[in-house]
Amino acid sequence: AAAAAAAGGANGGASADGGAGATPQAGAINFRTAAPTLTHRAFVELERAGKLRYLITQNVDGLDQRAGFPRGKMAVLHGCVFEEKCEDCAKIFFRDDDVGTISFQPTGRRCEACGGVLRDMLLDWEDPLPEDEFERSGDECEAADLVLSLGSSLRIEPAGSLPAKARRFIIVNLQKTPKDSAAALVVRTRVDTVMAEIMKELLGLVPDAEGRRWVPQ
Repeated sequence: AAAAAAAGGANGGASADGGAGATPQAGAINFRTAAPTLTHRAFVELERAGKLRYLITQNVDGLDQRAGFPRGKMAVLHGCVFEEKCEDCAKIFFRDDDVGTISFQPTGRRCEACGGVLRDMLLDWEDPLPEDEFERSGDECEAADLVLSLGSSLRIEPAGSLPAKARRFIIVNLQKTPKDSAAALVVRTRVDTVMAEIMKELLGLVPDAEGRRWVPQ
């Protein structure tokens, strides 16, 4: 099984890393209307088939979860604009809309399980990474047969060094990264292009006519 570090955009742009404090601004993308790409949906299919053990993301857009990837098998290192967490029982809720705050502030809602105060999970620039998720990310990378770093500049630390913990890791990114020399393979193309080949070879699936979902070839 491989652990995929999906730290950047699905098309492989190095500027797509979901940095801390990356909350929607005027004129920016509307995360609520953004739709999962073929790559997000590929993660779901690969996990269901037992080919993908763990997913690590620095993106804050929640598209992996919208595609159906299980939260318990992924690390959201920089937080998500749609998530809020109970300060008492630690239950996480994924909402349809941006929870509206940043840096672990109360969102104004109460936990549906225990009544505790709900706080956002979106990091500001000076906030530390969630310790439990970061530690598990390191453990999963060390245990993986292969780590795929997809669409990430690998410049935002400490997450950028996670792939190097693996026995082997492959980088798929349009631009150069600081970790290129240590990678087993570097592929300069869009992530969706690489995932199409992986899905065809491993699962016999290809994009549908609209290029939105995976179907048998």
